[in-house]
Amino acid sequence: MKRSKLFGLFIGLCTLGMAQEIEVKGAFLNDSIQIGVPVEYYLSAKYPAEIDLFLPDSTYDFTPFEFNKRVFFETKIVGDLAYDSVVYSLQSFEIDAVQYLRLPGTVYKKADTLNVFASRDSIFFQDMVPVATDTTALKVNTEYQKLETQFNSPLFMIIGGTLIFIALIILVVFGKKITRHYRLKRMAKAHNQFKDQLETLISNLKVSGEPDIAETALGLWKQYQEKIEKQPFSKLTSKEIVAYEFAKELTEPLKAIDRCVYGKMPSNTVYQDFQHLEGFTELRYNQIVENIKHGGA
Repeated sequence: MKRSKLFGLFIGLCTLGMAQEIEVKGAFLNDSIQIGVPVEYYLSAKYPAEIDLFLPDSTYDFTPFEFNKRVFFETKIVGDLAYDSVVYSLQSFEIDAVQYLRLPGTVYKKADTLNVFASRDSIFFQDMVPVATDTTALKVNTEYQKLETQFNSPLFMIIGGTLIFIALIILVVFGKKITRHYRLKRMAKAHNQFKDQLETLISNLKVSGEPDIAETALGLWKQYQEKIEKQPFSKLTSKEIVAYEFAKELTEPLKAIDRCVYGKMPSNTVYQDFQHLEGFTELRYNQIVENIKHGGA
């Protein structure tokens, strides 16, 4: 029991140490916001050059704001440190007097992730309706206006019943289609996020071919493949993965990746093996999507 607690404390201290090496800053470039009018928010990160850090993309949840666009600046390396920065264009349709936002930089380490957040920043909502002052003149109309006070209950019940009936028909006829639509929409969002992350790691492997980067990319691939296949890929060895009939074509790529990762052997060609995995996942994703569209599970 004591050894378990000491191990947990060690892991926590390692994570804290990594977070202290990373500096993430973010703030609004505007003082106030109006409904639907874009405002700009900058996010910058300083971190050790040997780690992989990603700033949020269009798939991130910016609540209470909505993503409009972003301008990403190329990573700069100074000594042992890397510098990233991005400017987001965001919109809000909320009317809270003060609205807040804090965004993270995400570190991918093997199969784990670590979010390092910037300090929370605020922006004030600008009301478009002018505030009445003491000098505001009011128009007075003292003429009596007769109002209809009787509530038309039968009409209300007819309209309400009709709307409920229509809603039930839509639910019965189109319920499964609506469910499939939103499921496919969520899958597409997760798939695009996975592709962005994997392609970044593949680009890094083209430059260095380092085993640590390959290990991170392999963990990312296994986690995503597990999600779409509903199989425990993250807990399987390469030999166990290719035992699946649909994954036999991955035998050679996974062998090459294992040599790089577990043999700690840098490789200038391992990025090609990850491109093979990427193509395999794209094919499986499209097959699964088609199956769902045609009523499959």
